Amino acid sequence: MKKTRASEGLIVAAALLLLPGAYVGAYLTLSEPVPQVYRSPDGKSEGRSYRERIGGGVGGGYLETFFWPLTQLDRKLRPERWA
Repeated sequence: MKKTRASEGLIVAAALLLLPGAYVGAYLTLSEPVPQVYRSPDGKSEGRSYRERIGGGVGGGYLETFFWPLTQLDRKLRPERWA
């Protein structure tokens, strides 16, 4: 069976459509908000904020940089997770 340009194009198109899904899936699998407790300078009050930990610290800052756009979108779409 001969391969045609159309079938090759279909394979490339399918791969390109799967990449964004894999990116979002990896983000959802690897990311989790981690609470941080902080105290005011006078030490009388404390609060809580969330930072993101991706991959349990694997990969250093590279994964945080790679997933930064999705982190910003996640914070806007699901603020209750980060509040």
